[in-house]
Order: sequence, then structure tokens, then C-alpha cells
Amino acid sequence: MKNFKIDPNIHDAVKLFEKIKLFTMHRDAAVARMNAVVAATNDERTSDFMNSMISQLMTKSKPGTRFSKPHLSEKQLSALERVENRLGIQVPPEQMDLPTREEVREASDYYHNVIQHQRNAEMLAKRDREAQGVEEEVSEYLNEIILSEARFKDVKAKYAQYDDMVDGTRDEIKKKIGDKGVSKYLLYVMRETHQMFDEPETEDEVLDEQDDMIPVIDNLIDLIAKYEKNISRIDQKDIYKLNASQLEQLVDNLGKSSTQKKKETKGKVHKESVLIYEDDDVLAVRPLTTEASNYYGMGTRWCISATECENFFDQYTIDGKAFVMLMLKNNQRSPDDVIKSKFGKVALEYNADGAYVRAWDSPDVTMDLKKLIYAVSYNMYDQRVKGIRLDNVRRLLDNIIDKGSENIVKQPTPNPKIQIVKKIRKLKDEYESKMKDARLVLDIVDTDIDYFTTFRVPLHRDYKPAKTGKEEMENTRKLEQYLRGKYFPRMGVGVVDFIDIRPNNEDDGYHVLLDISDTISKDEREYQEHLNKMMILQKNFKKVEKDIEKFLSSLGYFQDRDKIKSAADKIAKIDAQDGTDPVNEYFSELVKTDLEKRIEKMTINEWLDPECPAPWDEDYEDKK
Repeated sequence: MKNFKIDPNIHDAVKLFEKIKLFTMHRDAAVARMNAVVAATNDERTSDFMNSMISQLMTKSKPGTRFSKPHLSEKQLSALERVENRLGIQVPPEQMDLPTREEVREASDYYHNVIQHQRNAEMLAKRDREAQGVEEEVSEYLNEIILSEARFKDVKAKYAQYDDMVDGTRDEIKKKIGDKGVSKYLLYVMRETHQMFDEPETEDEVLDEQDDMIPVIDNLIDLIAKYEKNISRIDQKDIYKLNASQLEQLVDNLGKSSTQKKKETKGKVHKESVLIYEDDDVLAVRPLTTEASNYYGMGTRWCISATECENFFDQYTIDGKAFVMLMLKNNQRSPDDVIKSKFGKVALEYNADGAYVRAWDSPDVTMDLKKLIYAVSYNMYDQRVKGIRLDNVRRLLDNIIDKGSENIVKQPTPNPKIQIVKKIRKLKDEYESKMKDARLVLDIVDTDIDYFTTFRVPLHRDYKPAKTGKEEMENTRKLEQYLRGKYFPRMGVGVVDFIDIRPNNEDDGYHVLLDISDTISKDEREYQEHLNKMMILQKNFKKVEKDIEKFLSSLGYFQDRDKIKSAADKIAKIDAQDGTDPVNEYFSELVKTDLEKRIEKMTINEWLDPECPAPWDEDYEDKK
């Protein structure tokens, strides 16, 4: 097997490349002549016809393939010559002497035989390499077993007090990681277990802790298995530099690998879509969610599959539209960049009744039925078709379109607003516990969602409304201007819709009502943004309370309270200066009146409390 050589006669055939050149010379000569026509003509139809022939010739000119057509037909060649004569184009001699069909076919057959023999040789060589690989794997496996046994004996000797637990640990590592894991990680597991249980020295000490040790060892091996599986994503390749706690933290912070994420995404979108049709060349899928639409529409410019700008899948679903996406597999592999980029994927649009409306190509340009047939024809036959082949294309399209209609009627696309409502309710429940000074309300009718958030900022009990209703309304308007104009925008809260001063229902006090409301126009992200702003207000609630009171004070509120506080401060100051001389204090006390004694006994809080009796009240003693 190792001495296998390609047949020398095949090498001779490869060297006879002159015959292959017949193939490329014919194609290149024909393409050069048609390009000359395109450059010379001003007629758009002639130019389009020539470009179409060039495209067909370049697409199909692959020697040895089933659809090989390395020559112009006699009809095409005659048409080319007529156009050249009409335009007065002089064809160079080297482009006139085109090979015959027989020569071209012979060259193509040579090429095909060479390729086939080369493939056979490569297949045999690959088989030989695989056989060598198996021998190497067997040798490596045997060496690993020898190494594992040697390491096992070393570890068991070092941790002799653990006895059979070392055997059990080895078996568990072998089961979860493999033989290679024993030589790599057995010492680590025993080292960390030994340290976590304060390094027991005797078998009795180990037996006392055995019931607790076994689950710890199992957990440690599970962590190591995850570490081994994700080693390519981990910077620290030497596990012996980590203790058990560091290993656990490292593994927990890994998250999911890109492969896991792709696998989960694929599984999710399969559940969120309906298979309409599938064969070797075509896959037709109906997405039911934005995620599924993004997945199957990847690489297109469809607005229902947009990921870097606004996606309209949900909005179109609400409007009653539905879509079936065609994956034209052969077009996606086409060497023709135009076919590949325009017709690799096609979206079929339906209305709410399941009636087909129109199609969209990959660049998001509408397609009439003629263009749709053209795209599917190239996918099936690699060319424009007519006759029986055209009937086959039409039959396939009718089948896919009808199946899409039937499915849309039987299984209408779920209204995304239903899912949005669930997500918004969940957000409300989450934030209600965080905002103790706010009241969150949702008003949901069918799938229309309005939200309201209300804060009640309490005012000091000394607040008294203005003497006239007109003055009170004017002061409330000034408070609104203050809060809306600069205060809340600077804080980052945004617009507060309603601001008013109202009496409390529970007591005789007052509060400032702040109400913020709006309607969800798209999805739950709008409500999330609103709640984030409301959290700013919640965190600054005490500051808002003080600043509102300060502003109201500037309008003349709380003046009675301020006068009382000023008088109390003066009395407190006098109290602090008195009583420095014990003799004077004694005689002063003897001559004091009852009123003076009452005034001295009053505290600052009593002076500020409007409910507390004044010292000069006749029933002062009774009230006290």
C-alpha cells in the first residue's frame, strides 16, 4: 500500500495537455469575440444576449461534468457571426480556427479519465494513511494504559491511608474522562480532597470522613471533566496550579461554548418553524418567530431577518402577513455570483388568508412569477428551461406555494404581542419589589398594553394650601415647570406626564403626585427602558422629597413652621448661655413665674409640634 504509484500512462495523459487546451481555447476565443461585440454595440438587447451567452458558456464550461457544454451551438455561432458582420468587427485569425466538437469531446473525455484516476489514487492513499493512524492510536492507547497504571501506583502509595477510595476515584475518572484522565488528574483529585479534609493521616480518620468525602470527590471529578472538555477555551492549562475552589470558579465562569450555543439555537428555531417541503435541492420553511426568521434568512437583506437594524417580522405578523423561505441549495453553491447572491434564498409572502402575494429575492427585491420560475429553473437544471423541464419547475413551485397556504390557514402565526404581554408581566413582578415608593399598573386589553407608574412624594405635615384656589393652581404650575423643565431631565428620569399636589386619604397631610404612563408600541424593551428610568427616581426618592419641599418653601409655604423653629433656636441659644453661676441660678429660680418655668421646660420638638399645648394656655397642665 505504501508503495502505491499512479499509473504512468495516466501521467502521459496529463502531459497531453494540448487536447485540454482545445477546450479552454474554444471557450476563451468565443468569450473574447462576444465581449468585442458588447463593447462595439449600442443596442441593449444585443448586449444582453451576448452577456447571457457568455454567462452560460462560463458556467457550463467545466470539462468532464454531466452538463458540460464547452462550445457554442451552430445556431449561436451563426448569430455571433451575423452580429460581427453587421458591426464590422474584424475577428483575429487565432479566434477563427475553433476546434471541432469531436476534438472538444475527446479532450473532455481525457480530462475526465485523468480526474477519475487521480481521485482513485487519493482514495487509496487516504485508506493507507487511516490504517497507519489506527496503528498509532493502538500504540498510544497501550502506552497510556501503562502510564495510568504507573501513576495509579504512585498515587496509592502517597495516599495509602485512603486505600480503596483511590481505586474508586480512579474508576470514576476513567468512566467520566477516560484512561488518559487517570494519569492526568488522579493525583490532583486526591491532593485537593486531602487538603479539604484537613489532611487526615490514618485510615481511621479517613473512615470517619468517608461519607462526606465521596460526594466531594464526585463533584471534583465533574468539574475536571468540564475543564478537560473546554481546555481549548481556558488560559490556565496546568490544573495543578489551581485549588478546588479556583477550579470551580473557573468552570462556572466559562459559560456555553459557541458550538453549544449554535446547537441550542438550531434546536430552538426548529421548534419555532414549520417544514413545508424538502428534497435534495430545495428546503422550504415557514418561520413562526423572529429568531427563526433571522436564522433561515441569514445572509439576505430581508427586513424580517434583520439583526443590525430594526426587524419587522413581529410587526408584519401583527399586520397579518406570513412567509415561507426557500433555500435553493444548488443556487447557493453556484459559481455564478449573480445566481448565488440573488437566488440562493427566496422569500414567499402570504396574506392572513393564506393567499400567495409575491416573492422576494435575497437582496430584498420583489420577484414576479417569471423571475421566480427562472430562479428555481437554475436551481434544478442550471439553466433556463422550457417544455417538460419548465412543467417540472411549475409543478414544484405550485406544490410549495399550496402547502404554504394550507399550513398558514391551519396554523396561523402566533401573535407576538401575546409573548410580549407575558414578558412585560414578568418585568412588572420583578421591579415591584425593588420600587417600594412606586405603584406599577398594567392596563391590557386583548394585546394592547398601557402602563402607568405613580410616585407619591409626601409633604411635611406643616404644609397648608395657599389661601386661594387661584394661587394654589399657579404654585402647582410653577412646581410642574421646575420638575419637568430641568430637574427630572437632568436626573435622567425623562418626561413625567402628570404632576399635582393632593391631600392624603389616610390622614390630613398632602403629597405630590407624579404619574408616568405610555403605550407599548413594539415590544417589552420599551417597558424595560421605562422601568430603568423609574429606578433612578426610586434611588433618589429622598432627595426628590427634600428638593420639592425646598422649592415649595421658596413659594412661601411652611413659613409658620420656620418662624416657630427660629424662635425655638433663639430660646435654645439663651438656655445654653444661662446657669454658669450657681448662686445667680439659685436666686433666679426663686423669682421665676410659673409661665417662665413652663417655657424653660419646653423642648425644641414640643415647640415645633402644633398639637402640643403652649405654655401660656390656661389648660396647659390639663393637656400635659
